Amino acid sequence: MVWKDYIVKQFDFVNRLTTEEIDLYGPYYTLLHDLFPLEERYLIAPQFKRNTGSMDYTISYVVFKLKGKTPIFFVEIKTFVALELDTARAAADDEMRTFFLDFSDDRLPQSKLIGISAMGTRFAVYEYTTNDHRLTPRRIIHHPPGPVTDTAPKGRWSDDIMEDSGEAKFRALVNEAKEMASAIGGVCEQPQRSPFPLKPKPSNMVWKNYIVMQFDRIDRSTTKECDLYGAYNTLLQDLFPAAEYYQVAPQFSRNTRSDHPVVSYVVLKWKTPIFIVEIKTFVALELRSARAAADDQMRAIFLDFSDDRLPQSKLIGINAMGTHFAVYEYTTNNHGLDPPRIIPHPDIVTYDTAPKGRWSDDIMEDSGEAKFKALVNGVKEMALAISEVCEFFFLRYSRPFTD
Repeated sequence: MVWKDYIVKQFDFVNRLTTEEIDLYGPYYTLLHDLFPLEERYLIAPQFKRNTGSMDYTISYVVFKLKGKTPIFFVEIKTFVALELDTARAAADDEMRTFFLDFSDDRLPQSKLIGISAMGTRFAVYEYTTNDHRLTPRRIIHHPPGPVTDTAPKGRWSDDIMEDSGEAKFRALVNEAKEMASAIGGVCEQPQRSPFPLKPKPSNMVWKNYIVMQFDRIDRSTTKECDLYGAYNTLLQDLFPAAEYYQVAPQFSRNTRSDHPVVSYVVLKWKTPIFIVEIKTFVALELRSARAAADDQMRAIFLDFSDDRLPQSKLIGINAMGTHFAVYEYTTNNHGLDPPRIIPHPDIVTYDTAPKGRWSDDIMEDSGEAKFKALVNGVKEMALAISEVCEFFFLRYSRPFTD
């Protein structure tokens, strides 16, 4: 096996009995970033979709070739436990087919789109051919009132990325997707013109060009937070390299004010959270209600850590609205959170509990970049004292992530 050591370790940390798919998001994100390097102009973006008839969401990682904004590969992730359940496999099969259906009316420039349904470290391969709109494997139809039919046989997920043969197959699929992507031109999809153009990159800014390019392609008038996920994914992966045993993991919780999930990126050193980024749109910055909701959501995130014994002295959280950001700092010795909460006035509706000035820094300006990097460097310095066996168990578990 030739996966890098830090990739294998991240998968080893995952409890094989977990029922939480989010435990696998970080390892798969690290794996995809290794296979689709940022410097080769690939963008890896999580996509969230509400499951029909459920409060849960389906999360897929979609790999785009940045120069054409064209999807070339995607991975949908389920738990190890799901593999043993006929209903879970059937649901995963339906979700994969729904995902491809979303592309069936689009003119993809490549001959094939490859999708992976992962259950733990086992995976099934789905291939959509663009010339005839066919998807393999074929759907297995259940015909009532006959015997119950297994519409997604377990054998479909026979390959394992942690075994030599599975790794070889996965790499071959990736290489095929990259070979097709090499023929994609740069004008397959033009970014929308925005009434709020991004400022030119200052000459003294040191973000890598592919990071700036990803932010530059975002429509600043978008109301979709997911348009920003890929760019922030790339930024955090660059700042917290997996080779240094950091893991960037998307987490989501249900929004009490909306049907849409609240999405945060949690950076972990080994198994300990050290840095959090929650993402909103550029447009949200102009709305008092959106800023107030974002402030509430940030405080709720820190509340989840308030009963746990974090080993470091401080936990840093970033609330990003487009490229503007506000900083939240939680001190572990006294459970204090800065900035302090502004209590709404009982009578005055216009009372601003999350002033716009809190988001005055911009990562696409040299001063904002410098501040963001300083925060990251401070966090990484604190993380030096965190070991692989640190007695903090992330979020849900009261025991280590081992089998």
